[in-house]
Amino acid sequence: MDCRTLFHAMAERFDPVAAGDWTATIQFNVSGPRGGDFTVAVGDGVCTVTEGDDPAATSRVAVADDTWLGIVDG
Repeated sequence: MDCRTLFHAMAERFDPVAAGDWTATIQFNVSGPRGGDFTVAVGDGVCTVTEGDDPAATSRVAVADDTWLGIVDG
């Protein structure tokens, strides 16, 4: 499993009812061979995931690929 697959699955699993009126743009910078840079934007009942860096993100997370995959896997 790689981070690209996991981040793109976020948009598919997004629950707009649970998100309510929450709005955020979160930048994930995941280092390592299975990582990458991903922007997750939530707003207006929609979640989008794009690859790359968004300098205007409201939050940033920097993490190693092994750590992120471990968090997601539980």
